[in-house]
Amino acid sequence: MTNPDYQVYRGVDITATKRYSNRWQMQTALTIQTNPSYFPAGSATALDPQNIEFRNGSSTIPVWNLKMNGSYTLPLEISASANFNAIQGASRTVTINGPGAVSGGLNSTGGATTINRTTIEFEPRGNTRLASVKLLDLGLQKPLRWKGSSRQIKLMFDAFNVFNDNTVTSFSSGNRSLATYTQPTAIIAPRVFRVGARIAF
Repeated sequence: MTNPDYQVYRGVDITATKRYSNRWQMQTALTIQTNPSYFPAGSATALDPQNIEFRNGSSTIPVWNLKMNGSYTLPLEISASANFNAIQGASRTVTINGPGAVSGGLNSTGGATTINRTTIEFEPRGNTRLASVKLLDLGLQKPLRWKGSSRQIKLMFDAFNVFNDNTVTSFSSGNRSLATYTQPTAIIAPRVFRVGARIAF
């Protein structure tokens, strides 16, 4: 039987580009989107009504995502570049401890059944989100050419996560009844500087 569950994606992409002139260029893109899930009657998910009202019609993808990058040519052929990315925090499904085994109605022979409810949801999915992530990377490049030759060496300096963003991107548990609810398991990598050189023949 075909699964009747379905999703609806709605999104808008807005972009703007400044072509290279007067020593600089820039590109910007903004995405605004939603992707709710639906579980109609007959769905295997809808057969169990527990938490269905918190999942039906909810979207958990980031609602917005902004990307910007550009470059500027400084004197002495030094090229400066920047890349900025900001995205809404990931959705976090929050639960609490449930009562355990509860009545599950009757089976096909009329016997009583139970359903295990160790955890239960209490809010629509997508309501609770982690903090937004905002990352800025910067770079400088300076080419040095051998006289009378097409070969060159390019000196490079890069700085990643200039703001030193330390946003938590995941937790050990989404269960508020547990101490691990506030225990981070992953955070954004710290600020990093890189110095390098590249030789082109």
